[in-house]
Amino acid sequence: MGTTQGGLYQWGGVPVATANEASMFGNYWFVDNSRTASGNGTAPSKAYTTIAAAVAVASAGDTIFVRGTGTDYDESVTLSLDSVTIKAITTHRMMCGWTADTDTTCLTITGDGCTVDGFLFRPDGATTGCAINLSETGVVESGMNTTIQNCMFKSTGATCAYAILANGCPSFVHVLNNTFTWVGYGIKNESASIKAARGWEIKGNWFTDKCTNGIYLTCNRCLVAGNHFSTMTTALNVAGYAAIGSFNEVHGNFFTGTYSESGGYYASASNDDDWSGNWNMGVTYGVTQALPA
Repeated sequence: MGTTQGGLYQWGGVPVATANEASMFGNYWFVDNSRTASGNGTAPSKAYTTIAAAVAVASAGDTIFVRGTGTDYDESVTLSLDSVTIKAITTHRMMCGWTADTDTTCLTITGDGCTVDGFLFRPDGATTGCAINLSETGVVESGMNTTIQNCMFKSTGATCAYAILANGCPSFVHVLNNTFTWVGYGIKNESASIKAARGWEIKGNWFTDKCTNGIYLTCNRCLVAGNHFSTMTTALNVAGYAAIGSFNEVHGNFFTGTYSESGGYYASASNDDDWSGNWNMGVTYGVTQALPA
């Protein structure tokens, strides 16, 4: 359980927050599904038992700490607030798993400036199963400036349809240091209320060979850098929906498959991307200098 030592909240020896920071920078809420009864969420010893309960009482700018217990949080949650952080507190033996019913979404984000950090997402369902949905609301961007970092996306049961679905194409999203495995698509959009995802940073991620597809996203002025793409059907397509992506920077990635469109790499249709400086381990080995042939 949580302890407070010298004003420092800890779970299993992991420091999570100082006790007086909430009054200065926003509230802290705590979630622990190993508790027999739900508390009021205001301290580790009074944690809620579900993430949804914490989201229901949170305000913009708050932080929700979720304890990894070895038992998945089995719930579908919608986060409509701005600037909320949902952070998993884990040890090397207790990852914080998050699953949901077959062909449902674990987390839908419609608020702006939110952060999701450190979860093992385990969605189920090959038709519409999804870990994180950056939902569109009409023609207004929602989910702008979202950060998704340090997570693993690995289906339980049937390989899920999406790890991150971004049909709303919100701007300035950061996808950093995640692992994608056993998913239909790592990052995908199939439509867009806004024409293209603008200003995304997709950096330091690993798309394993258990991904059917890696990134299929309509990108405009996005940075895709330092990622590892194993062999798969479509590894990287920044033209995406309606092939209208443009002016993207694709650098420093490790490409396992053949560096060509037939090998699963698609530049923008307008040919105004820069794909130089990637390492290609396909038929032709070496450092890329131009767009996929």
